[in-house]
Amino acid sequence: SQLVQILSLSIMSSIWITSLLAVSLTNRFVTSTTTRQPNFIFVITDDQDVMLDSVQATPAVLERIGLGGITMENAFASSPVCCASRTETLAGRTFHNIEATKLGETSCQHAAAHYTLYDNSNSLFQKFNSNGYLTGAFGKVVNNVNDYWCDGNEVSGFDRIHISCQYDDFYGLEYYNKDVNDNIGTKVTHTLSADVYQTTMMSEAAVQFVDDRMEEQYNSAPDTAKPFIIWLGPYAPHTSATPAEHYAEEFDTLTLLQTPNYNQVCPDHHAPVSNNQLLGSE
Repeated sequence: SQLVQILSLSIMSSIWITSLLAVSLTNRFVTSTTTRQPNFIFVITDDQDVMLDSVQATPAVLERIGLGGITMENAFASSPVCCASRTETLAGRTFHNIEATKLGETSCQHAAAHYTLYDNSNSLFQKFNSNGYLTGAFGKVVNNVNDYWCDGNEVSGFDRIHISCQYDDFYGLEYYNKDVNDNIGTKVTHTLSADVYQTTMMSEAAVQFVDDRMEEQYNSAPDTAKPFIIWLGPYAPHTSATPAEHYAEEFDTLTLLQTPNYNQVCPDHHAPVSNNQLLGSE
């Protein structure tokens, strides 16, 4: 059976946990003897924390990826902050090599995210795309990616795109969608319902993409189908951390873990720590 390799990176306050898991898709597709390149699914999440034990809320993730793969317990992120860290991952380079001012490029938390995402032929998606892979991006790739796609239509290196144009709104209705055979994408406006939850929308689009590609590789076009790599980047549990309706009361019985720096405002620290608002008793 075909193996889809899943690379899961969680950006945490001071550590990355990396898991590599080979998932066998048995009993779903006809076995083929055709030699082909592997497929890759790259999953990355924000704001998950070892010390605060955020994975207690997602036991299936811990069981199927964490415990079923490899966990790096002594790993370090050179730039453990959102856009800079994501851009380093896409570029395969550390921050001093992608600093926006040094490259003369626009800045996303001082990293040259726009350049790395589209214009650098050695970046992750451009490299795979130029070597015959279908590439897909679902959810958040870097900050303000809606400026590049929803309002910019820059698609170099990407065959499939599905993102929220209001990525900081978990129930945002406007999406940017580009299918494999499209030259550019289009904006799609959905009707508000419980199903229009960003993580659900993104995951369902990604699963459909994988199913379609596997169908091609094993049934409809085994000799010509391309391998694929996708980036799956849920915005959750990023603030404002609005839950899906079906999970809204799921964790009411859990006790909030309070460390010594819980609910503190430190004006001499960097933002947003310096301008936090104290939480009330509610």
